[in-house]
Formats: sequence, structure tokens, C-alpha cells
Amino acid sequence: MKRDTLIWKIVNRLHDERALELDNYMNYIEQANDIYKIIERELKDFTLIQGEVME
Repeated sequence: MKRDTLIWKIVNRLHDERALELDNYMNYIEQANDIYKIIERELKDFTLIQGEVME
């Protein structure tokens, strides 16, 4: 998987879980924590090797 494909997948997941909408959070810290957790979940099965994403 290309790096850009993985980034697109993460951004789509953030949109799906409404993590990018500030109205869903009391403050930026809560929002940042949710975004971090979502990205961690998406990346747990991947390894980056020379710019390529390996599953």
C-alpha cells in the first residue's frame, strides 16, 4: 500500500468517526486524544519500509 493510500484511509476513518468535527468535543485535547487513538488503531497492522506501507 502506498503512503498516500494509507493517509487517505486514515482521513476517511477520522471523518467516519466524526473526530474532525469540533462540535463533538468539549476541548481540543479531547479531540486530539480521539484522533490519536483512531490513527493508532489504523496503523497497528502496518509497517513502513522505505516509504511503502507493508501489512
